[in-house]
Amino acid sequence: MLDGWSLTSLVADLLDLHRQAVAHGRAPELPAAPAFAEYVALERAALDSADALEFWRGSLAELRPVRFARRGAVAAGGPVHEVRRSYAALAEPIGRLAQAAGVPRRTVLVAAFHHTMSLFAERDEAAAGHSVGLVTNGRPEVAGADRMRGLFLNTVPFGVARPRGSWLEYLRAVFTAEQEMLPHRRLPLARMAQLRPGEPNLVEAIFNYVNFHRLSHDTWDESLEIARTMFPLLVNASVNGFTLDADPEYVAPATAEQLADVLCALIAAMVADPHGPVTRPALTGPARTTALETWGRGPVRENAPLLFHEHVAAHAVRTPEAVAVEHGALQLTYGRLHVEAEDLAARLRALGVGTETVVGICVDRGPDMVRAALGVLRAGGAFVPLDPSTPPSGSRSWPRTAGCGCCSPRPRWRAPCRSAGRCCCWTSRPGRRPQSATGHPDRSGNPARTPWRTSSTPPDRPARRRGSGSRSAA
Repeated sequence: MLDGWSLTSLVADLLDLHRQAVAHGRAPELPAAPAFAEYVALERAALDSADALEFWRGSLAELRPVRFARRGAVAAGGPVHEVRRSYAALAEPIGRLAQAAGVPRRTVLVAAFHHTMSLFAERDEAAAGHSVGLVTNGRPEVAGADRMRGLFLNTVPFGVARPRGSWLEYLRAVFTAEQEMLPHRRLPLARMAQLRPGEPNLVEAIFNYVNFHRLSHDTWDESLEIARTMFPLLVNASVNGFTLDADPEYVAPATAEQLADVLCALIAAMVADPHGPVTRPALTGPARTTALETWGRGPVRENAPLLFHEHVAAHAVRTPEAVAVEHGALQLTYGRLHVEAEDLAARLRALGVGTETVVGICVDRGPDMVRAALGVLRAGGAFVPLDPSTPPSGSRSWPRTAGCGCCSPRPRWRAPCRSAGRCCCWTSRPGRRPQSATGHPDRSGNPARTPWRTSSTPPDRPARRRGSGSRSAA
């Protein structure tokens, strides 16, 4: 088995020896090179290295791998979807950016890929950031190592903390992380996986920088240089462009095309304003237009006969133990969700919530948002999502402005409610009656949800739509 460098250099040597034998009549003789056993010895030493194990144990604990869910509607074993993109026009600007940051060109592309993959990263505040797979070369640092033949590659988890400064600062942070990783790059990925028993794959999105001698087209088929892998996503980047290989079982071909466009746009943004702040990756230009105007429309379907909360109730009857909501390590079944939503709806009805009543929902994204929305809909009302990160000064005008109350799982501020109606607190325990209150929300050990009820619906009340099978308020 040979890596790309070994394969092309071996073929180049064989062709050169053949030409020498034919033209000069000399006996073929390959140049001297260190034995492959030297690399084997280094890898075995890495297996027993306490420093390497400690480094990877800490790195795996701090970062969350980018992972892809299997797409259920795709047959296994299908062909890999390949996307090709060129950034030849940016080759010189990339070089200037690398020089300004004091890093290799490769680091610019590694940073761009790592940041692009934040689109798929798990949003875990307990983690410093996310990690991707980085293909590294473990050749020995000895004279003549470039003439060694074999497979010297290893794929390792690689990542940095979430960027908060400029692109130049981000590039330097990535380069520093690369330098810290290099002494430990030979520890096999299979050994790293043993450090996190029971977890899925440590790497699923892979970046490989290809920068070695490529043979001319009359003696070599370019498609043979890089073999397919078993990873869901693989990017092979070079000086002037990249290929992106996506497994349709995990990444839809349309998503792969979008991802390639995002990566190109991100590289262009980096070289355009190196001192500018790091921004989230996003679709731009024609790719954004296609996503919004073509793919964003979705299929045309007739209105569903059931509303959203009625669909959930039907699922609770058919499959009560099926998972309805998954948020981090928490899973909420349809049966449990149905019971809790109905309990909340009963409490809302007791407060007067019904048709033409608007209730604000001020919760973080997660199970509480789903419970609150279903409870309001089952009570017959409509809901307005509100941002719980708004400071107290801005939140006090919500009830009057939106013509609604606020439903929240926990008291966020000490300031009293300024609703025109009354404030109600309740717990999630079934069977408990709502308690009227004024001023502060419930501060007991149980989370409190606090809806306000207005005496009338505002003139600009939200419309109710049945097209998506739900009642909503914008």
